[in-house]
Amino acid sequence: MSSHLAGAPDIWSQLSSSFDNDAAYWAAWLQCCQRGLPDLREVVLVLADEPDTGPFLPALMWPQADGVSPLMAALCERVLDMHMPLQQVQDGVLVLVLPLLLHGRIHGVLGAALPATGNVRQVLDWLKWGMGWALLRQGQQMADDGEFTERLLKSLDLLMLVVGESTAHDACHAVVTDMAVALACDRVAVGFASRGHIKLKALSHSAEFAGRQDLASFLGNAMNEAADQGAAFYFSPDEEADASRGLRIDREHRALAEGFAANHILSVPFFLDDERYGVFVFEWTAPQLASAQRHLAQTLPPIVGRMLLDKLHAERPWWQRLRGVASTELNRLLGPLHAGRKLFALCSVVLLLFFSLAEGDYRIAAESQLEGAVKRTIVAPFDGFVANAYARAGYVVSKGSLLATLDDRDLKLEANKWGSTQSQYLNQLQDAQAQSDLSQIQISIAQSEQAAAQKALSEGMLDRSRIHAPFAGFIVTGDLSQQLGGAVKKGQTLFEIAPLDSYRVILYVNEADIDEIVVGQPGQLVVTAMPGERLPLRVSLVTSVAQAREGKNVFRVEATLLGKNAKLRPGMEGIGKIHVGERKLIWIWTHSLFDWLRLNIWSWLGW
Repeated sequence: MSSHLAGAPDIWSQLSSSFDNDAAYWAAWLQCCQRGLPDLREVVLVLADEPDTGPFLPALMWPQADGVSPLMAALCERVLDMHMPLQQVQDGVLVLVLPLLLHGRIHGVLGAALPATGNVRQVLDWLKWGMGWALLRQGQQMADDGEFTERLLKSLDLLMLVVGESTAHDACHAVVTDMAVALACDRVAVGFASRGHIKLKALSHSAEFAGRQDLASFLGNAMNEAADQGAAFYFSPDEEADASRGLRIDREHRALAEGFAANHILSVPFFLDDERYGVFVFEWTAPQLASAQRHLAQTLPPIVGRMLLDKLHAERPWWQRLRGVASTELNRLLGPLHAGRKLFALCSVVLLLFFSLAEGDYRIAAESQLEGAVKRTIVAPFDGFVANAYARAGYVVSKGSLLATLDDRDLKLEANKWGSTQSQYLNQLQDAQAQSDLSQIQISIAQSEQAAAQKALSEGMLDRSRIHAPFAGFIVTGDLSQQLGGAVKKGQTLFEIAPLDSYRVILYVNEADIDEIVVGQPGQLVVTAMPGERLPLRVSLVTSVAQAREGKNVFRVEATLLGKNAKLRPGMEGIGKIHVGERKLIWIWTHSLFDWLRLNIWSWLGW
């Protein structure tokens, strides 16, 4: 029984409480089937008012309440006539129809349609489950089948008990104790397979059995004996001559009976698959055992045991679940059907081999910024005031272009002043020469030369008040248009100019990749402003000092931009990639992850 139902006690409650309401009962029944078989495409249930004679009328049709497919209808009629199950595949759909037989009489048919690629064994299990509940409904309506109704109602009580417990451990103890009371057993035990060997899980009326290792050992051996023979196993020391026992091996059951004075032992295995199975063991010390007790004890474990197996399966630790999923996928991959999985696995292996053997160009990417090869700074030649501004940042200027002028009125006055002073000293020189006054001549000459020097200085300062571009380029910084009339200090930066025909690229390489970078490696740059163009570059300098940038350590790497492009401007940013060499493609894509793992394993474990 699917583990889907273990988490849906409301459906069990609906089934148990809706015997008097056909619509509610069959709605809950259909919901259970859909949970266990999510790929269900069609369901039909036909029941008889009287077994064998009929009339046979549909109790449930889904998804269309007024009809079924022609193939389903034909198979249902044939099953009613033959009293045998039939199946047929048409257009990728499996149609399976089973007869509802009870004591050799046919009570109806149950049919289902599912994809032909599904698990037929699982489908059969669920259809048998559905048959049981359908027959329970029939038994509830037929007063002459009280024993069957009692058996199924007891199964429902035990299923609700399993669902109601929070853990599988509690559910096992509750179930064996309830069974012992209901069947008047002296002891009921249940065990489950673990690595091919059944181990005792719960014992009735005992929360713990650690102090009863001898009993646990005997019960475990008896369970394994019954599981190995794969059928319900009844043993009584008083029935040694029973011919039905045939060549059956009963050594462990005999030892259990002799060791603990049991007159009747019934071991009933239950299975889900080759790895998930278990055994219930019932013991009575009474001299006589009623056939009804034995029959009920034999029919309950296959139903309740499957629910317990599902509950145990759902509580497995994560590593067992992972192993189970891996095993299931491996069986699907290596077993029949599941062609899509096989094709996907084959393609994955081919791709893995290709990328493990193929080589590609390994490139290291880094954030980049464009700078001029040189950057000329133009400063204020003297303290003064801004008179005019003719260019600012962002302008492309030619060599000698006038950028700005400083206020030169004071310089002009000073130049005129020193010109007048020089003329005065020259006149004094002429007078001294006329009087042949040698000392005065020397003084006048010196004063005249001093005045000439001062005048030349003033005129030079006057020329420097006109600020020109030293070469053709791009003004990176500087805007005096917002400072007209404002004061500037001598040495203050007015403009920065970079040439347009010579650039260098600054790459900020992550510290994890810096050991791969050497001078001379080629690469490419793509700037944000021109994403469609790849500009060639070559590494020219690798610095050995790290710097923090955007929360990570990077190293500054300089590269020379090869070729020219008139659209480039200093300050542009983009992504640069440096070509390191040929490497395996799988290494290129995974080396960063493995480097991170090695570093963190060293940090955590010191390996």
